[in-house]
Amino acid sequence: IKGILMNNISSFFKTYKKELTTIFLFFIATRIIFALMLNIGYYYLPKGYDVYDNVHKPLDIIFQFNDISNFLYIAQNGYNGSLYAFAPLYPVMIKLLSPIFFGSYEWAAFTISNISFIIVILLLFYYLIEYIGKTASMYATIALIIYPASHYNSVPYSEALYFLMILISIISYKNKDYMIAAIFCGLSILTRINGIALLAAYGLDMLVNYIKQKNYNIKSTSQLIKNGISFLVVVMALYGLWLVYMYAKTDNALYFLEAQKTWSRETPSPLIIPFIIKLFIRIFQYPALRTTLEFLCPITMLIFSILSVKKMPIYFSFYSIFTVLMPLTTNSTWSLTRLPMVALAAYAFIGIKSEKSKVFRIIWFLISLTLFVIFTSTMGQLRATFI
Repeated sequence: IKGILMNNISSFFKTYKKELTTIFLFFIATRIIFALMLNIGYYYLPKGYDVYDNVHKPLDIIFQFNDISNFLYIAQNGYNGSLYAFAPLYPVMIKLLSPIFFGSYEWAAFTISNISFIIVILLLFYYLIEYIGKTASMYATIALIIYPASHYNSVPYSEALYFLMILISIISYKNKDYMIAAIFCGLSILTRINGIALLAAYGLDMLVNYIKQKNYNIKSTSQLIKNGISFLVVVMALYGLWLVYMYAKTDNALYFLEAQKTWSRETPSPLIIPFIIKLFIRIFQYPALRTTLEFLCPITMLIFSILSVKKMPIYFSFYSIFTVLMPLTTNSTWSLTRLPMVALAAYAFIGIKSEKSKVFRIIWFLISLTLFVIFTSTMGQLRATFI
């Protein structure tokens, strides 16, 4: 089995050598830009209002900026108070792997994120080939790499690990390895609560496939219910460990919902449309690049995810749709430039359009790269503007 696996991997790299080379050239180039803009922002641009006592050079920023310090604190000291808003898998992995880095939680976290993102790049390209072809898949993967907030995949944030859990689950589901798909779906929720969107998308996929079969009898219906319940049990068994832990520590299994309020996020509400209208009005009330992008980022990724439905499987497209909608239910504008990044189906649509239209490809890539430069330079300025 090991030999077959190695041969398959070797064949994959040989077959798509040109596309993978291009993808990784973009990856390396954007990480160099990130490092460069971090230095330019820190040394040459006006500093922001955020205070970081332990930042004395640009490298310190990637271990202190925004929620990075919270993940590292949890890994070292455990949970308390508002920190229950952060899911546990990423801090747990940091703690487990820190001995390999001679007790450095910072470099353990940094390594987890970067290795995860490199694997994510490979898995996304691999998964998309079957549906949209190698060229469109290449452009789709590059679109993820140059997404304005993609530098968060290269710092100690949970994004890259979450991406990895999601993609392993999706590829397993596609291959009908439902137990593995369920396990990694559960792990994705333990990394970021957005993983619930994937669980909902799987449920929708099972239901739609059942309806398409037009074979409505007791046996087929029982099988649908059995598959759905089995999948849900595995996911909830994993996530239940976190709920039990919270109950033991706080007497409230859902304490993370209370903790979210500390971070300006309300309990989720189905009233999404009024909030979207509010985001649009804010552009004119407070004209700025930030307010514009807090509307455009989620809306653009939502529209692209919807438009991907014709080409992509139901579970893939609707996971992306649901995951963009989730932050919009909390009535908070925080992180609306970053959170839509996990809408994988949107990149499939971008890849398809980029292959068909050179004009679209150039415009999209120029806009993304320009915003990437702005986002990374503001991090260097210690400005929590684009998070």
